[in-house]
Amino acid sequence: MRNIFMKPNIEKIVSKWLKKLAIPTSKSFIKKQLRSHPEYPSLVSITDTLDELGIDNASLVVEGTNW
Repeated sequence: MRNIFMKPNIEKIVSKWLKKLAIPTSKSFIKKQLRSHPEYPSLVSITDTLDELGIDNASLVVEGTNW
């Protein structure tokens, strides 16, 4: 059974997502980029990594009543 209090592995999630999108990257590159980011583990570390790869992205704040 999965521990619900475990922090998700951001590197693994980003790597799998990029693989599904057929964007060639290595897991080690993603891990290095994210973990060396001063804001890790935050959304900004992910968006900056995507920027580094030349992948258009955006972060949005959405009120719970709007979705």
